[in-house]
Amino acid sequence: MTNDAKATKRVRSPNYPATGLAGAVEQIHRLFKKFSQHPAPREAIATAIGYSGIHGTSESAISALTKYGLLERDGMENKLSSRAMQIIAPHSGSEKAEALRAAARSPGLFAEMIDHFKGDIPGDELLRAYLIRRGFAAAAVPQCIHSFRETMELVTRETSAYPSSEQGNGKGDGVDLEQEQTRSQIRLSGGEREFFSSPLSSQTRVRILMDGPAGPKEIQKLIKLLTVQKEIIQEEDESDSEARS
Repeated sequence: MTNDAKATKRVRSPNYPATGLAGAVEQIHRLFKKFSQHPAPREAIATAIGYSGIHGTSESAISALTKYGLLERDGMENKLSSRAMQIIAPHSGSEKAEALRAAARSPGLFAEMIDHFKGDIPGDELLRAYLIRRGFAAAAVPQCIHSFRETMELVTRETSAYPSSEQGNGKGDGVDLEQEQTRSQIRLSGGEREFFSSPLSSQTRVRILMDGPAGPKEIQKLIKLLTVQKEIIQEEDESDSEARS
């Protein structure tokens, strides 16, 4: 190879998922709606997640699902993994949280970055410097930063109420983490399951229990019901204030 050929040789960046975890989670919901847990050919998967067929962009999206451990091979086809099902239909909020954490660490590069930055999300300049020193081509850096940042923001948002099982026994912080996780994993009677749980303030925590499927339509109805409930509470507060005045 001549020096000119070496100079023009394309720099190959380390492998990373081209799609952030948030986008990947949206795609596995689409796959579940279309195929449930049945295997499907790559062409059908590409169409189900919004592409016209198999090409470079759709291949990158399918590859990202595999890198996160959300899609697995089944013979000549692919299907949703058990980790994907823990995110789509979790038995508890803590199960979903652990599955999201595991998915975020599944790409080798992301695991290295999480360990290097100790789980924090640094500014773009620090991320850029780290990736350049890892051998990334400058043109590939922005997309990698976007995927990593989207992934970490989703994990932080969705798992903040569920400390990782790897974070110790929680002694000294006033909370028994083992008991808290055990309580959140309890299956309730009548097929109910904990769909969502999160602190709203230092004194208030919300838990949403579901019995049956919880898709976009059901969630939208829930939002409307909560909006109506908010208006009722506001009216009651205003009435109480008038009665006291």
